Amino acid sequence: MIQISISEARQTLPSLINRVYQGQEFLIVKNKIPVAQITPVGKKMTLRKEKKLLPEARKLFKRFKGSNIKIANFLRDSAWKGTYGG
Repeated sequence: MIQISISEARQTLPSLINRVYQGQEFLIVKNKIPVAQITPVGKKMTLRKEKKLLPEARKLFKRFKGSNIKIANFLRDSAWKGTYGG
């Protein structure tokens, strides 16, 4: 695993992604403290389509007419208030 600083990762993100695509892994550090890791995703990981989502997620999708931003804002606000998932 290759260790790089946050500033280096910020400046070279497109090339980092290409290198991750080839199988390399990176450890991002801030002031020599590990804060994040970039690794290739497994081949089995795929994006789910709406029809495969949980019923609760489908309700949210319909409620906000498919706007990912509105759904994300709602979930973030609900989590902040402690009202989501209860």
